This record gives sequence, structure tokens and C-alpha cells, in this order.
Amino acid sequence: MNTVVTDHLEPQLALEEGNRNVIYDDATGKPFVKGDTLQGNLSVGIGINLMVPFDADELAFIEKNRLGKATAQLARFQWFTAQDPVRQTALADVAYNIGVTGLLHWPHFLSFMAEKDYLSAVKEIRGNTLWVSQVKSARANRIEQMILTGLWPVDVKVAGSNA
Repeated sequence: MNTVVTDHLEPQLALEEGNRNVIYDDATGKPFVKGDTLQGNLSVGIGINLMVPFDADELAFIEKNRLGKATAQLARFQWFTAQDPVRQTALADVAYNIGVTGLLHWPHFLSFMAEKDYLSAVKEIRGNTLWVSQVKSARANRIEQMILTGLWPVDVKVAGSNA
């Protein structure tokens, strides 16, 4: 598309649609929360219709952006930076699932990680039955083994890597 058009279209749409950082129902204009009945389309930003499928490039951009933000947040904590890359990946996996804020609500787990008491850390997260039930046992087991052993999981294939 012509850059003159896009340079003008974006502020015009922002004026017409608004610019919201929460998902909303475009028919009501209200933020959409769990349990609501959808009347229109789920939208975000300047009227981005979330009911239209994302293409692979859009999804990759969003995923990389969110992973980057989460790891940047984690990098502020000594209990994260003191770990080897395998355990950092395990911590980032948990944070990706429940958010960094959610991870911070596990102070005993994080204390065990800081002390490098990996057996106690794994017992602590295994005791969180709600989390284990949400992520399913295969993911929980993989993360636990990464924390316990410091070894990359054999079932995860990384493109262009032996790890």
C-alpha cells in the first residue's frame, strides 16, 4: 500500500475506532471478559478484528514480541540471571504461561530457585495442582526435569541447534 495512504489511514482509524489495548466487543465497545456474551467481533487496537485469522508472520511477530518482553522482565531478577540457560528457559516457560506477575506469586519456588535447591523447587511447583492441571502433566514434567537436571528436553526440537 502507498505509504502516503498508510501514513494518513492509521491516525484516521485511531480517531474513528479509538485505540484500545484490551480486547473488546466492537458491537458494544465494552472490554470483553471471560463469561461475557459476544455481540459483535472481538477487536483490539484500532479496530483490529480478532475474528479474522492471523497469518504466520503476524503470529510469529506477536510471539517473539511477548517472549522478548517476558525475558526482559525476568532478567531484572537475580534468581533468574543466576540460572543456566536451561533453567532460565524453564522459568520463562512458566512465566509465558502465567505471566511474570503470576510467577512472582510463587515466592517459595523462587526462593528455592535462588538457592539452587532444585529438588525443593520442583516439589513446590508440583504441589500447585491448579497449575499442573492447567498445563497438563507432559509440560509440567518437562519443566520439572529441566529444573532438576539442567538438561534440554529431548522431545523439543530446536531448528538449527543440537540443543
